[in-house]
Amino acid sequence: MPVPYKGQRVRLVTGFIKPAICRRSGTAGAYSDSSCAWTNTEFMNSEPEKFDIAIHTRTLEIIGFSISLVALVISLFIFSNYRSLRNSRTRIHKSLFYAMVLQVVIRLTIYIDQALIRYKIQDNPAYENVTVHGIDNMPYLCESSYILLEYAITVMFMWMFIEGIYLHSMVAGNSLRERISHVVYYATGWGLPIIITAAWATVTSIHYKSQSAEHCWYGYNFSPYYWIVESPRLAVIVINFLFLLNIIRVLVVKLSKNDTTEIVIVRKAVRAALVLLPLLGITNVLNMIEAPIDSEVWKFAVWIYTTHFLRSFQGFFISLIYCFLNGEVRMVIVKQYNNRKTIAENERRRRNRFLQDMSPQQQQRGRRRQREQLPSTFIPMTTLRRHRPHSASGADRCHIDTELGSSYL
Repeated sequence: MPVPYKGQRVRLVTGFIKPAICRRSGTAGAYSDSSCAWTNTEFMNSEPEKFDIAIHTRTLEIIGFSISLVALVISLFIFSNYRSLRNSRTRIHKSLFYAMVLQVVIRLTIYIDQALIRYKIQDNPAYENVTVHGIDNMPYLCESSYILLEYAITVMFMWMFIEGIYLHSMVAGNSLRERISHVVYYATGWGLPIIITAAWATVTSIHYKSQSAEHCWYGYNFSPYYWIVESPRLAVIVINFLFLLNIIRVLVVKLSKNDTTEIVIVRKAVRAALVLLPLLGITNVLNMIEAPIDSEVWKFAVWIYTTHFLRSFQGFFISLIYCFLNGEVRMVIVKQYNNRKTIAENERRRRNRFLQDMSPQQQQRGRRRQREQLPSTFIPMTTLRRHRPHSASGADRCHIDTELGSSYL
């Protein structure tokens, strides 16, 4: 959700804290400027430290999503550029990365728009009691941006669910992944979220119209209708968590059969869990927990920084683990680099060998051909020295040589 503007009195309501405050005061859904602006101002005056933490969190999110966007784009380029990486597993990875890129782009667009407006109106009396236009208060554009954002988030969760199905079937040794067509994957990953998001958007739009809301769907994530899109995501997290437990169980059983020590088994199980947590989206469960606004400042800071750090840097962590540090990807890149280096070295050796095999007559003809291709105004330095008047001073000779050499070059 957006972040509020400290001390503002303009009719641009954006708040991570604001919807929670409005919900506590019983004005969730449709609310006027006076009801929520007063509550928001009261919160800023009573708990300025938490308000500042929320503002700093937005900066953290912009940095994290920007880094994740760069990492995801590079990963998509690597997966698309190398043919040896084009398999079923990387196709699923690419779809998940595309979904995350879509979500990150939408979030950054909204967040940067809010940051620019906040910078514009902050401590500026010229904008007092003035409506500042941005995505958050432009009709239809605001609602459309949040609909696209929720669609992108749902798509991301669906592809995390597909990642869990494919990984679990691969580790468990069944042939489910071979029987499921990629058409089914694409229909589930990109098509099903359209139905879910459309149902939620329709119900939410009817709700806000019935309440005669003057502004965008502020606080929509605190409405009970939000569970239309949130419940499938929670179900994905629960199912993927069960997949993770079974994957760890299978891993421990296989390691035990190989007479592996208990310490090694525990270490590998923990490593597998940490690697799979961001891919399966299990870390997103923290974002579904209600913000501890009424708690102490340090508890609020720990919660908000942890949840928003994991959410904003999730794309970077997934790219790092499943692309940049992946053994197969690194082997392919190193192999291509070595091949290009070998080709360049062989070309250099072939050229040198060709020059060495030329006879003296061929070399002389080659030098004559090079002289014929020189500019007509070129005078060899040896000829110039041979016919230079003896009366020229050393400085003049140096000046002539320098000019000719410069013009030739």
